[in-house]
Amino acid sequence: MDHGTATTWLTIAQVARLWGVVPDTVEHWIQRGWLVSRTDHGGRHRVPEAAALAVVEQMRVARAARNTTKRSR
Repeated sequence: MDHGTATTWLTIAQVARLWGVVPDTVEHWIQRGWLVSRTDHGGRHRVPEAAALAVVEQMRVARAARNTTKRSR
């Protein structure tokens, strides 16, 4: 994904709220390279909105697949 053309950028806290996780998780993903980001002049990470929403969609699909799988107890 070419995040250089993104028009909407989210902070780590905004992404964490969107995902329903703590901000440390988002920072970890950025440090590992699993989530693209760019730093602003103050050194704060900004994440393209499209990248954050793509992860939300992947989580939704995975949850739906998990819910349709029959499990025996």
